[in-house]
Amino acid sequence: MYTVKYNIKGYQIVLESEYGERYLPQQAKQYDAGFDLRARVEQKVSLVQKGLLPELVYVDGVPVPGKKLVDSVRPEHIYIPPGQTKLVPTGVKWRVSLEREEGCVLALLLFARSGLAARCSLSLANGVGVVDMMYPEEIMVALRNESEYGHYIHDGSRIAQGLLVEVLSLGNGVGKRTSGFGHTGVG
Repeated sequence: MYTVKYNIKGYQIVLESEYGERYLPQQAKQYDAGFDLRARVEQKVSLVQKGLLPELVYVDGVPVPGKKLVDSVRPEHIYIPPGQTKLVPTGVKWRVSLEREEGCVLALLLFARSGLAARCSLSLANGVGVVDMMYPEEIMVALRNESEYGHYIHDGSRIAQGLLVEVLSLGNGVGKRTSGFGHTGVG
C-alpha cells in the first residue's frame, strides 16, 4: 500500500493507493490550488477484435487518424465513445480523521481539467464531483465525451483536478454510509 499523510487545519488526511505511488495526487506547482488525479486503467481493449477504426479519435488529447489508431492505442486505454460517459478509476482512496471541533467537515471537490475540456470536450458528467469525508471506496471520475469523436484515456493520464474544501455541517445526519459512488439514498 502506498500512503501519504497530511495534517492540515486539524484534519489528518490519508491518501492511499494499492496500485502504485504514481496514482497518489500531487500538486504540479507549489502554490497550485488543486492537485491532479490520474486514470487507473486495468481493462484491456483490442481494436482489431472489435473492428474499431473510426475516421478520427483522440488519444490523450491528440487527434489520431483511424489508420494510425492500431499503432497508437495500447491495451491500457479506456475508450469513451462520442456522447457517452465512463467511470474512470483513479487508484486512490482517502480517509480523513477529524481532530478538531464538530461543525465542519472536509470535502474533496473534483473538477474537469481545462485542457481536456477545451481541446477534447471531455468534462465531468455532473459538472463538479463531490467526495464526502467518509467515502470508503476508490475515487471515481465520471468523464463525459461531448465531442463527435471517440476519446482514449491511457493509464496515468491526468483526468481531473481535486480541491479540498472545508464545509459547514448541519450536524443532523442520522445514518451511516452504506454504499459508494453515486448513492443518492433513493432505492
